[in-house]
Amino acid sequence: MDKATLIAKPLELARLYDNGKGLLWHTLAEASHVLSKTEPKVTVAQLKHARSLLSLPPQILALFAKVELNTYTRQRLLSAKAKYGVDNLIMKAAAITPATDDEDRRRILRLLNDDGQHEVRRLQVQSLVAEYHAGLASKRWKNINQASRQLGLRNQLYQAVAVSNLPRSVLDLFEAGTLSLSAGQKLAKLVAMYGPNTLVRRATWTAEKDCNLSNQQKLTILAAGNSGGWPAITVKARRMRKKLVVEFHCPDETGSLAADLDALRLILNVSIATILKPKGNVLR
Repeated sequence: MDKATLIAKPLELARLYDNGKGLLWHTLAEASHVLSKTEPKVTVAQLKHARSLLSLPPQILALFAKVELNTYTRQRLLSAKAKYGVDNLIMKAAAITPATDDEDRRRILRLLNDDGQHEVRRLQVQSLVAEYHAGLASKRWKNINQASRQLGLRNQLYQAVAVSNLPRSVLDLFEAGTLSLSAGQKLAKLVAMYGPNTLVRRATWTAEKDCNLSNQQKLTILAAGNSGGWPAITVKARRMRKKLVVEFHCPDETGSLAADLDALRLILNVSIATILKPKGNVLR
């Protein structure tokens, strides 16, 4: 193996140093001097960084046996070790399939650093379920439990599959592939509360050719429905200084409305926006 290739593989460089210690050199500085007699040079920092990999357990290093290690991988592994400790990394490694390509490498680094929990909010239901079924077909995992562990998704994969099993008439209210996991969970709650037929009737935008409502706006409309079943709601409106002032008097004994004012504002915005012209203003 030529030196340039050796330097690019920090684990091999670390093993070379350990094998030569006591015979060819005694310190990192001496090893750097001997190894740098020919180009490319090997610095003390490179040796030090490479040797840091030897502090990782073999169970972790085995995850990268096929794709080998690089500087970025080393940094991410040491970061995970510092955050969670060796014992926790070994427990995580037991549920992870070794990497076979660069995509797998990135996936494993995310799992070991728990980055998957932050990324799951951006994942779409369709992509999660598609990856799950692809893994079943390739025998990457045998069931949803193994899949959720390997993907580092905990309960999120179960939730995504549950959303994908909602009635097709409801899912068709949203453009394919755009439903996030968070939005899908809200939709599932609405289906449980009102039933699919009621939600389909509330989705007035399906009759519009050019619908530019976001998924959040659609969910707000589905949740709002009408106020027919609400008790003692009084609406007062008056014109004042070229503005329309609207007052809503609603029972709120539990404080649930006051606790969710953002959702209430969004409902009002969507409702007023359906009346105003495109250049009009919505309530703030």
